[in-house]
Amino acid sequence: NADEATFTAMDNNWSGFTFQSSSDGYIKNSTIEKVNSYGGAAIRVYSNSNGIQIFGNTIRNLTGAASGITASNSSSFYVFENTIENTTNHGIYLYNTTGYIFENFIKSFSQTGVYSDSYSSVVLSGVTSPYYLGKNTISGGKYGIRSGYQAFLNAGTSSSFASQNRIANQNGSGWAHIYRSGTGTSIDAEYNFWKPYNGGGGGAPTVGGSGSVDYTPYLATDPDPGIGFKQVSTEQNVLRTAIQDKYYGNFEDAERALSELIENSTNKDVIGQSLLEYGRLVEYSGNSNYLKYLEGKEGSFEKGELDIFLLSTLARLYYRNGEFNQAFEKLDTILSNYPDSEDAYQTAVLATYAAIDADDQSKASYY
Repeated sequence: NADEATFTAMDNNWSGFTFQSSSDGYIKNSTIEKVNSYGGAAIRVYSNSNGIQIFGNTIRNLTGAASGITASNSSSFYVFENTIENTTNHGIYLYNTTGYIFENFIKSFSQTGVYSDSYSSVVLSGVTSPYYLGKNTISGGKYGIRSGYQAFLNAGTSSSFASQNRIANQNGSGWAHIYRSGTGTSIDAEYNFWKPYNGGGGGAPTVGGSGSVDYTPYLATDPDPGIGFKQVSTEQNVLRTAIQDKYYGNFEDAERALSELIENSTNKDVIGQSLLEYGRLVEYSGNSNYLKYLEGKEGSFEKGELDIFLLSTLARLYYRNGEFNQAFEKLDTILSNYPDSEDAYQTAVLATYAAIDADDQSKASYY
């Protein structure tokens, strides 16, 4: 069992957790991240009928064509109230398995959100009160839900059973909200909310492949509009991973990702956030070469917000290193180039504190 634990790979060789045939127990309220397992998963269940439960977890940032959760040749398998994000294969994949999947948030996956494959019988419900509804949110992969050879997926047979799932923003060539593959595949998907890649949602889903499917009636309004779909760009995912790497001491990985975003992104918000995080990386790591990189970027941005981000970041680093004259130089540049702005006001406040710490009362009075 695991409860309220965090599991993070420290290298590229961790393949996650496996429940074998004799295993029992659960993983709950835990964080599992950075699993690297080609064709594997963060959590795998194999030939098990002991009622394994996976709930309340965050599973994220997987590499090596890894899924969030997989089960094969198993039964009585429960997956609920998890957040699964940034996988490089499926969110949840079941092969020849009876499973119950409800109230999960699955986003940013490369293949399928929930995949019932090869003789599986999967229900998006807990089947017992009060967990009759599906209420899964699936966003940002190629297929939302999928059923394979001789497999069944119940994603809604009434307004009160297995339904009220929210499936949105699927992308990639040939994307579909619902996909059927293989002989004998069957999907029930009534009373769900379908949102296209661009649009408000509330219409019929995009369906691909061949096989039996029933998706009418569908919901015209979002059953949980307050939740949102939390769809984030690939660059935002890279930025978030870089921030995590920084905190975990993986400075080289963080530096590589942040510098690539600074150099290559066309999104000013991403570049600005990357500059700020790069400055924090300099502080965390103490690496002078990282500081030199930022110094080398001076003058590379047009006058405006990014220029301010860079100058203020350098000023803070100099200030914290006790290099007050260099800090004042950058702060004075901001004050000179951007007078009467909110940035100028904040810069003056920082400059005043720096002058006080430098024991320069005349500068403090000036600012």
